[in-house]
Amino acid sequence: MASKDIDDNYEKSGLEQQHESPCPEQEQRDESSSNKSHFRNVESFPCYVRFGIPFFLLCTFILLICADIGSGITAESIMMQDGQVVERNSILNVSVISSVGKLWNAESYPLAIFIAITSIGWPYIKLAIATYCWMMPYRSLRRRELMIEIIDAFGKWSFVDIMVLVEIMVAFRSTVPLGPDLSLEIVLVAQWGFYGFVVATMMSLLSTHVILHFHRRVHYHGNTNTNNNNNNNNINTSNDSINNNLEAGDKLSAEIVSQAVSHTNDDNTEANKWGMKSIGGLSTGFITLAIVSILLSMVIYLAGVIVNSFEVTSTRGAVSESTSYSITSIGLEIPKAYIDSTHIGTRFIQAMWFFLGVVIPLWCSFLFLILYTVPLSKVWMERIFNMAEIAFAWSCAEVLLLSTIFAVLQMPIFGDGLVENDCTACFIITTRILTEFAILCVGTALNVTVNVWLYRKAHSVIYHKL
Repeated sequence: MASKDIDDNYEKSGLEQQHESPCPEQEQRDESSSNKSHFRNVESFPCYVRFGIPFFLLCTFILLICADIGSGITAESIMMQDGQVVERNSILNVSVISSVGKLWNAESYPLAIFIAITSIGWPYIKLAIATYCWMMPYRSLRRRELMIEIIDAFGKWSFVDIMVLVEIMVAFRSTVPLGPDLSLEIVLVAQWGFYGFVVATMMSLLSTHVILHFHRRVHYHGNTNTNNNNNNNNINTSNDSINNNLEAGDKLSAEIVSQAVSHTNDDNTEANKWGMKSIGGLSTGFITLAIVSILLSMVIYLAGVIVNSFEVTSTRGAVSESTSYSITSIGLEIPKAYIDSTHIGTRFIQAMWFFLGVVIPLWCSFLFLILYTVPLSKVWMERIFNMAEIAFAWSCAEVLLLSTIFAVLQMPIFGDGLVENDCTACFIITTRILTEFAILCVGTALNVTVNVWLYRKAHSVIYHKL
């Protein structure tokens, strides 16, 4: 009879049921709201989040349309005397949309189609998919997450035309001496459409970061406030049961309860101190391969952005001049592409160039190096993973590679357009890819491949264990 009473008291304590199924009410609520759109999920998101994200996407859409239609970049001839502007004439005005038309008219069909897809079609498609992911219900949590991850990772391809225009701005900067203290400056000036397109693309990237964050909060973490309340209720129920058992003199039941609580605490402590290797069951060989791959990709990519990648030859009459450029030298020359080297616009373009093309690709690899080598808790593993994921979304290594190829192809066409617009001081442009460009190709391929590989592995480990 004593044994039967002990079993009855233990079952009444609810600890066994709690250990096997922590929150049946929460599971039922998650199942009932799993098909609900985030926009209608009032249980998980406040009103300003549910309505704020669609409003932000709408603002991004409006800014993007205005930037595409507006003036993107103008070619100007500026007469300078004693350092002062005497006369300014506009030679050519190009927008994001009109640049595609000029390429098409010049029979550069592959380049026109590619820029039309990446810089005109894709930004609107991405905004439409992001809106769909927030507004529409879904059946599979993981499929919806994967959809958001894809548009988040490919959002950077909208920068293709911007990168091409920046390289052309630097390559076409020239000075024609006309006499003592008199010169004619040929410059390409970024207009508000250029900056508006950059800002709209950045806003689009930020929107998918936020949508992905809130989707994972529902998917993997549930409603934090509700979880805390349920956990507190379970703890209080367990404590009441323990006190009843102790008051009844049921020492055996108290010992069983103590062992269960101790086992749970051991699991929590163990989970908090493990890193990627322990939690994911990764072998030493895998970690070594990951470290070597990361370091190798960082070194080769850094070398690729430093060495000269292409050469531009300008011909005016019988005079020709050749200049070689690398990714870093393009960035350093950006302030000189305009008359005023301290102009805030050129400084913004320079910062964007180095940030997206040099700093972020290396920073993304460094974050993965930390994630796979440092023994972190689950909380910090997820934080570092999210930082690396955002860095990869902004990393324009592959975008910069293709933009350089297209810039080399587009420069002669752009130069012909200036000559056709009666720019007598302008020059004929010829370009060619240097053999050192192969280093940038290898470094970019390694950077992207290694980061994608480690990203998918980390995702399967971190979110499988949550």
